[in-house]
Amino acid sequence: AYYIDSVAHMGFNVTPRFDALAKDGALFTRHYSAEKRTIDGAQAIVTGIPSVRSIGNLGYGLEIKANGNLGEIAKNNGYEAMMMHTSRRRSYYMDAVANALGFTFYGAEDIPIIMDYPDPEAPAYGWDYDGLMKLEDILDNTDKPFIAVFMSGTTHPTYPELYAPFNKRLGNRTDLNSFLNTLEYSDYSVGEFIEKASGKEWFKNTVFIITADHASTAAANYPSFDYTYLAPLLIYSPDNIAPGEYTHVTIHLDLLPTIMDLAGLQGRTYTSSRHVFEGNERAFVGDNGIYSVVTPVATSTIHS
Repeated sequence: AYYIDSVAHMGFNVTPRFDALAKDGALFTRHYSAEKRTIDGAQAIVTGIPSVRSIGNLGYGLEIKANGNLGEIAKNNGYEAMMMHTSRRRSYYMDAVANALGFTFYGAEDIPIIMDYPDPEAPAYGWDYDGLMKLEDILDNTDKPFIAVFMSGTTHPTYPELYAPFNKRLGNRTDLNSFLNTLEYSDYSVGEFIEKASGKEWFKNTVFIITADHASTAAANYPSFDYTYLAPLLIYSPDNIAPGEYTHVTIHLDLLPTIMDLAGLQGRTYTSSRHVFEGNERAFVGDNGIYSVVTPVATSTIHS
């Protein structure tokens, strides 16, 4: 969130497409990731279950036990459930995890490269633009209501070299300048996806939720504790959701009940979270066994 001007107002000027969409969507400026790893972010969103040592994690058995997850509920309600990760299929065991959760899965091996990159093989976790264009093709050929989870990867270090105009900051592929280049490219990719989708028949009945799995590690020191967990959250559906800015506390764990409500899905979940529009009195965020409690006025830390 620190690098998103419509959220943090720091003037990085790398997210013009997100910032433009935010004017017409529901923007949450105190939205927290549940943890600091990609797999934990995915787990919180699709299962509503936090990464607690005694419970386990996706990729290590939780997917077999996580009844009431988004993929399973979507399929039980007649939706097509799909997940795409721009990384290779076996990254984080996501192919097996997605299938166990009821999603049809797509990985880097299923995504054709359509842009002229300096080195198409450079990113360790795939290209965002090409993945989103592939996802759009899949959605265009889906004849049922759909729940689609897309996990991008270009903004993950080591950052790949990009083409103009996304290479204007000189960097060494591991520093902040290189990250900002990839974030601007990713922002462009999301903007192009939404713009193309706006011309499709399914657009007016679709809710787009844009967030991050966790905060970036590109900055050595954030100005406050919040930014080590704050993630951008935008819920965008011009025909269905009124624009506005929300400053109450929300967390990734709230997204499962929110999606179920917005899509009219029926089913049992095992989460204690709530709809993002309701907000929370507190949110629990974790970092390898150290849990912090975030409230509207203070933050405290508990060591497990």
